[in-house]
Amino acid sequence: MRRSKFSESQIATVIQRVDDGMPVADICREIGISPATYYNWRKKYREDNPQDSARIRELEAEILALKKKVAMLDLDKAMLQDAVRRRSGSAT
Repeated sequence: MRRSKFSESQIATVIQRVDDGMPVADICREIGISPATYYNWRKKYREDNPQDSARIRELEAEILALKKKVAMLDLDKAMLQDAVRRRSGSAT
């Protein structure tokens, strides 16, 4: 596969300029690429990529599940510590 003569930061800058309101045709003419190349870049490098969004949703669900587990473990720990305190308090 051929390597691009543009770095990822340059591509991101081009995408940002179009997002800021500059016409795609003007940007493409200025840097010497076709509009199809711009749209391919946008699909590949834009943050709201559908695959990334799905992965983010998966990770958020996993984080929520882990937070619930931590909360349950904290509750168990507090109950056990309370039981130990009561038991050691009655032994004295």
